[in-house]
Amino acid sequence: MMGGLYPGTWTTFLGPSNVGKSMLMPNLAYHAVQQGKRVFVTVHEDEMLPTKMRYLSRFSGIPFNTLIHGFWDLSIEDQKKFDDADRLLKEHVVFQFMYTADAFVERVADEARALMRVWRFDLYLCDYGQCLQSRAFKSIESIRLVHEHVYHELKQLCLELDIPGAGGAQVNRQGMVMNRTGADWLRCTDVSEAFGIVKKSNNIITMNRSASAVGENRMVYLLDKVRMGHCPVAVSCITDYSRCNTHQSTQQQTIPIEKGPDSGAPKEGDQEK
Repeated sequence: MMGGLYPGTWTTFLGPSNVGKSMLMPNLAYHAVQQGKRVFVTVHEDEMLPTKMRYLSRFSGIPFNTLIHGFWDLSIEDQKKFDDADRLLKEHVVFQFMYTADAFVERVADEARALMRVWRFDLYLCDYGQCLQSRAFKSIESIRLVHEHVYHELKQLCLELDIPGAGGAQVNRQGMVMNRTGADWLRCTDVSEAFGIVKKSNNIITMNRSASAVGENRMVYLLDKVRMGHCPVAVSCITDYSRCNTHQSTQQQTIPIEKGPDSGAPKEGDQEK
C-alpha cells in the first residue's frame, strides 16, 4: 500500500470463500491497536461468539480452536494472555453486530457518526459489506447496483469521518485463474458479480491461495487496483490459520506484477511492507 490505509479511503479485500477474509479483519485491528489507535467494527455475517474469539485469538496468540472448544482448560499462562487480550480489546475496539432486519448501510453510517462524537476512532472495519442492504432500494432488482450503492456509502462515510476503512468481499473461485506471469498465485480476472464493489472501492486487494500455497500455509495478496498511481504488486506472507494470524517472514516477497508508472525490476534488497 506504499504507506498503509489512507484516511478517507475504502479498501476491499476480494477473494473466494474460506480464503481468510474474516481472519484478516482481526489482524488489521491488531496492528492498529499496536499503534495506539482505536477501531470500530461492524459485523454482518458471523455470530458474536466466533467473531470475538477470532479477535481474542489474534490479540492473545492462543489458537482459535482452543478458545472455541477448550476455553475452560486453558493453562494459567494462556488465561493471563486471554485476560490481557480481552482488556486491550475492550479499551481499543468497539463491536457492533447487525444482522438481517437492521443490516442497512444507513444504520452503519448513523452508528459510526454517533460513536465518533463520544469515542473518536481511527479505523473502521466492515465484516462484511455484501450482507448490507440499503433503504434506497425497496426491492433488490440488481444485486450489483445494491453493492455499488452500499460500497459507495461506505467510502463516503470514511471520507466524511476522515478515517480509513476496509472490509472483505467474496467472488467465486471460478473467477480465479493462474496469473499470466506463471508465478504460483491466482489472479481474480472475472469479478462480474462484484463489479459494483470494485467500481466504488479506492483500493482492491485480491486474496488467494493456490493449491501449493495451502500446503505451505502461504497467502498471496495482489494489489489489483489503487487510486494512488502506484504499480500493482504481489505480497506473499506466511499464515497461521490456527491463530487467526497472518504475519511476515524472512521469506516474504513483494513482486511487481505489471508494468506501471513506477514499476520495473525490483532492486536488490527492495522490500515493501
